[in-house]
Amino acid sequence: MKAAGNTIVYDEDLRIEACRFQGMARPFPPHFHGYYVMGLVESGERRLSCRDQEIRIYPGCVLLFYPGDSHGCVQTDGGTLDYRSFHIEKEVMAGWMQRLTGMRNIQMRKLPGFSQTVIEDEEVAETFRALHERVMDRCPWVQTNERSKEDAMLHLITLLRDRCGRAFPSVTPSVEPEVMEPEGMEPETMEPETMEPETMEPEAMEPEAMESEAMEPEAWEAWGSVVEQACSFLEQHYAEHISLDQLCRRTGVSKSTLLRAFSKGKGISPYGYLETVRIGAAKKLLEQGLPPVEVALRTGFSDQSHLTNSFSRFLGVAPGAYRDIFLKDLKA
Repeated sequence: MKAAGNTIVYDEDLRIEACRFQGMARPFPPHFHGYYVMGLVESGERRLSCRDQEIRIYPGCVLLFYPGDSHGCVQTDGGTLDYRSFHIEKEVMAGWMQRLTGMRNIQMRKLPGFSQTVIEDEEVAETFRALHERVMDRCPWVQTNERSKEDAMLHLITLLRDRCGRAFPSVTPSVEPEVMEPEGMEPETMEPETMEPETMEPEAMEPEAMESEAMEPEAWEAWGSVVEQACSFLEQHYAEHISLDQLCRRTGVSKSTLLRAFSKGKGISPYGYLETVRIGAAKKLLEQGLPPVEVALRTGFSDQSHLTNSFSRFLGVAPGAYRDIFLKDLKA
């Protein structure tokens, strides 16, 4: 499946998505995923923002994002981005780690984290590229001197674990996140206001606009629970209309405090978090074969056009094209 120079393939054997972006010029806004992302830059230079760092990425760089890792990037060389990536769900990664360690009932702490967001390692890059090409081309593994897809994936994860592995961050959701029901306000009492960027003081939403008001560590510890409460509320009510005023009333803090604390804790604005949650929910419905117009209504987008614009901006492919990948399998 191709769309605007981008290709996405789902591999049933490995249970992963493989993406290939070619000729990508537009930036990716700050966002996160609920799954692991491993990527390889083939051409083009960009400035990557992740984990409070600004990192220059260029051909040969391997990118590693764990679930919940907020990141974004912009082209810096006047050219375009050529990029490969694997998307691996948390429970699938848990299975790979079980095969590597022989342990059962792996908890979240056993999943791999990464000490570096970007690494330069020729062996890792070549291993990644070879496996990615096989998955994208849907090539059978018939050569006796080649690893199977499963063995190649295990080899890649082993290399990454040995080169830059660390314990999985405790601030990230579990494999099966347990959503806490907020106390007090019931969904039916929520005010029908929209949480659109223009209603949320966009000039104060982005991290770089808050550098002069950086929170002290003590302040962040005090407000960390507020951010988690806000995230929990957004995750439960993403299909509804939510305003920043409503979120502030829900958490009991001012707009400026919530925006600063949210940016410090999540590396993204509250609206960006809500939009990312909505896109994640939309992906799951599209994978089930639901039409984009219905998905838009179920996930809080105002209409199909709103869904298409956001989905394409964050994932580089239109929702209808993404649905087609899985529709073929559903009809088989």
